Amino acid sequence: MHDSKRVSITSCVSLLEQSSKFHFLSIGLTMSASIILLAASVFSQLSNTWFIILFLVILLGAIEVFYAIRVGFDKRLLALLVIDGVETDTLLTRLDEALTALKLLPKDKAGRDISKRLLGCIKLFKLQLGLCYLQLLVVVAAAVFAFL
Repeated sequence: MHDSKRVSITSCVSLLEQSSKFHFLSIGLTMSASIILLAASVFSQLSNTWFIILFLVILLGAIEVFYAIRVGFDKRLLALLVIDGVETDTLLTRLDEALTALKLLPKDKAGRDISKRLLGCIKLFKLQLGLCYLQLLVVVAAAVFAFL
C-alpha cells in the first residue's frame, strides 16, 4: 500500500474514532429526554409543546444511533485496511464482495476508489455530528423557552 493511502486511511480512522464522544453526548440527551417524558407523563400533565420537544430530542437521538453504528462499522473496516503486508486493492475487492453478498453494499458502489470511500465515511461522520448538534440545539432552545 502506498504511504499516502495509508496516511489518508489512518487519518480518517482517527477522525471517525471521535464519533464516540458525540454519540455519548447524544445518548445522554436521549436518555434524559426519555426519563423526563416518562416521569412527566406519570406524575403530571405534560403540555403538547413539551411533549413535542422531548419527542424530537428522542427521535433525533434514535437517528443519531443509526449513524453512530454506521460510522463505527466503517471505522472498523478502515482500520483493517492499514494492516501491514496486506494489499489494499485486493482487500477492497474482497470486502466489496462480502458486503455485497451480505446486502450491506449496493452493487453500483462496489469498486470505488479509496478516496471516494473516505469521503463517504466523513460524510456519515458529519451527518452524525449534525444530528447531535441539532439535538443539543433543541435542548438549549427548550431551556430558553422554559425560562421565558
